[in-house]
Amino acid sequence: TSPNFTAFLELAMAARTDQNLASILLPLQREYSERWYRQAIELYPEWEDATEEFDLAFSLSQITLQGMALALVTESMSQKMIEPVLRNLEKQILNLRATSAARRADPPASPKIEPATVAVSRKSTRDKT
Repeated sequence: TSPNFTAFLELAMAARTDQNLASILLPLQREYSERWYRQAIELYPEWEDATEEFDLAFSLSQITLQGMALALVTESMSQKMIEPVLRNLEKQILNLRATSAARRADPPASPKIEPATVAVSRKSTRDKT
């Protein structure tokens, strides 16, 4: 964990109760997040056709990394857990991508219900009562 992240956390916590600091920090945080997102899109063009899944993968990555960084700062996570958590994160993202690709390649067929089937179903339901 870098000293910059620690400083950011301290400023973010202080901005919760200091409106002047929040008015400076929050726009910078939004700008940083937008830049990080745009850069991720440029780095992973294979996700271009799966924006919903990309957004999920991006958020999952960002929140996991930030949470890990915070856990390391507060010493609530051991160093030996870093690699297993990152490997698990990678697997989740790869599975998300594979599922998304498979769904686009073979979209589920919408069920066809014939009007006669609906009428028979309604009649048999009434007959049972």
